[in-house]
Amino acid sequence: MTERKDTAFSEFIRNASEEEKKAVYGRVMEKASKAQQAVMRTVETHRHVSGVLLMKSTT
Repeated sequence: MTERKDTAFSEFIRNASEEEKKAVYGRVMEKASKAQQAVMRTVETHRHVSGVLLMKSTT
């Protein structure tokens, strides 16, 4: 049988208070939301640029 090696994450999950877990979860969700918004802005920018290029090439 192999020895279980705890990670900082697993120790945090086991030992942190509910308040600490909520605070970390809130920060994670905020960062994830900002990252998603950045991706969507990039997609919209590329879509707009592609549309302009397509219109120019077809006229």
